[in-house]
Amino acid sequence: MLPLVAALALAAATAQPEKPHILLITTDQQRVDSVGAYGLAGATNLSPRLDALRAEGVLWTRAYAAAPSCSPCRTSLLTGVHVPVHGVIENGWARYRPGLLVYPDLLKKAGYDCSVYGKTHFKPEPPSLDVVVPVNAKTKAKGRCNALDMRRGGGGECRIEEKDFLETVLVDAFVKKLKTARRDGPWFAHVSLLAPHPVSLPPKGWGNRFKIADLPAVDHRPGDFAKLPEETKLLLHNTSTRTYKHPYVRATDGSLIRRVVDAERVAYYSLCAYVDAQVGRAVAAVDAAGLRDRTLVLFTSDHGSQLFDHGVQNSKHTFLEASWRVPLLARWPGVLPAGGEATFASTVDLTATILAAAGAGVPRSMAGYDLVAPFRGAGAGRTRAAAVAGALYRGFAVVTARYKLVYFPERDEGRFYDLENDPTERNDALARRGAHARARRAPRRAPCAGAARARVGRAPGGRRPGTRCALGRAWRLNALCVWTHADLLDHGLDDFLDGLEDGLRKTWIVSAGGPQRSSTI
Repeated sequence: MLPLVAALALAAATAQPEKPHILLITTDQQRVDSVGAYGLAGATNLSPRLDALRAEGVLWTRAYAAAPSCSPCRTSLLTGVHVPVHGVIENGWARYRPGLLVYPDLLKKAGYDCSVYGKTHFKPEPPSLDVVVPVNAKTKAKGRCNALDMRRGGGGECRIEEKDFLETVLVDAFVKKLKTARRDGPWFAHVSLLAPHPVSLPPKGWGNRFKIADLPAVDHRPGDFAKLPEETKLLLHNTSTRTYKHPYVRATDGSLIRRVVDAERVAYYSLCAYVDAQVGRAVAAVDAAGLRDRTLVLFTSDHGSQLFDHGVQNSKHTFLEASWRVPLLARWPGVLPAGGEATFASTVDLTATILAAAGAGVPRSMAGYDLVAPFRGAGAGRTRAAAVAGALYRGFAVVTARYKLVYFPERDEGRFYDLENDPTERNDALARRGAHARARRAPRRAPCAGAARARVGRAPGGRRPGTRCALGRAWRLNALCVWTHADLLDHGLDDFLDGLEDGLRKTWIVSAGGPQRSSTI
């Protein structure tokens, strides 16, 4: 008897912990100020279910998208690498580079059933990921919304009943699948909602639930759009040679037509409130199934939206805070503290976080941090002086606790903001000190600019064999070129550089053998 008892005790002591189920919920183009838990002005009563999720878990106060655009960000989440590595530098870019690892394949090898409900927006879709409800012409219920009325300032709501609206259909499918989900092993589910992406009209019964005075105020001053980088204007289809006439801006003085703007903002935040209800339904289904304590729930968005801030319509494609920042929440009872808080994160980190939670291991080719590790005492995560990097098309950006730098190598154009003293990002230190003029007098093909210029605009698969380029280092050196000419060291750039050294310990290295992780910048 004693040997049997000893054997059972040993087996219990060495038994592997039960793998968690993982529920990832993402929205499309959702602003941070639509989530009340962030405590921003005008955000009260918008998101009771997300606020409850935050009370039961952790909120990241400064989370940023890998790119402020749908497909590049979603491809980074799939592959766990930054945009210049996978090559999908903007929407419409066909496919990510072949040979990259994708997290559903690794989860599958770890014993997980993997499914997605809704939008993917990356190609190819790995066969290890079961697309239960694809978003196509048949399921895209929002395509029948009366978008033209909204663009004319009608606002209001869609003619589709809530039960037939796309997000309801997606959550219904997840709830149905959950009832028959396997009980002998773990599952991963990605509920990928399309709202509040334009057309931002909520379903019938959800329109005009708020008054404009009770919502976050629009951050716009006449002339804002003209001050944006030329590359940003290009992505927004508005340049000196190609102008798209927006129906919300007066041609006389550039001021907003508030009737149009207010109607669309009310519709947007009403749609966010509807999305909050659907997120609540998905989480409640997990709890009702008795899986609350065994399920890691993650919530975020692929990017934010300007929603007329700085004169940009309900769109993104900028590194301004409204477009680049995203909400990020997580709940894992017994692992993450209720009401916990962390600071910096990137959507690239979600890949590593999911794989680490599943016990699948994080490949060295992936760039993100396990966001749960610091709460387990198993890793440092992002450091106190953390920095987050992003890339889109032919531009790069990095942000720390205080500073933000945006740089476009091909145009030799940049923006530098002190977010502590300039939270609305209107006082570009580079322009204020005449940096651009001095930069133009510098050699156009500085050695530090060559690597990034050669890489950023190149189509996937266009890398020359045998080349090795540390994009993170090349980007930082590009920035240093501008800083040197700008003579901005008295504006806190020493601290900014320290933040880069401490925070960007993982950078992009592309070689003939594929992407690798670097321990230093």
